[in-house]
Amino acid sequence: MQHLIAFQSADPSKLTELHAINQANLAAIFQDMMQTIVADGVSLRNPVYDFDKEGGFHIGRYKGTNGEMVTIEEIKAHPLLKPMMELLSKNNLSLADLNMTPKVQVDHGIEMGRTIDQEEERESALDYQRKMTEQMSGLKEMIARSQNRVRRDDILIEHNQDSSAEEGDFSEVNPNG
Repeated sequence: MQHLIAFQSADPSKLTELHAINQANLAAIFQDMMQTIVADGVSLRNPVYDFDKEGGFHIGRYKGTNGEMVTIEEIKAHPLLKPMMELLSKNNLSLADLNMTPKVQVDHGIEMGRTIDQEEERESALDYQRKMTEQMSGLKEMIARSQNRVRRDDILIEHNQDSSAEEGDFSEVNPNG
């Protein structure tokens, strides 16, 4: 019903709870598979056997170097390994998918707590600092030019002479500090 409602309303968010339950069940199955493999081991050993023409059952054995009978065993990978690996890859749960391999970390710029974004931000801050230094230098030059204009301004000089002002009556901004 949830799928029907989600498709009719064109709202995939109506499936969120169902997908959450499915993912939890999938994780439980994966965990069970993992526990079974850990308990059984990654390889399963079975004795080699055969049937003779009369239907008799025989286990493959040979006499070892110390004189004891050794059973010949067939060794196979645990049958759950393949489905478990498929489950991992199809659900993007591999170490690479989780950004846990050194190569992926380097490729994504994740190195020792640093990311590419942090590097870009630092470069941006350095660029900003350079621009501010240049602008401050330009501001000092503008102040110096302004002071020179004040000293050469004929109208201001005439006004100062008329009002008996001396050159020390106005303060000068020091462009060097």
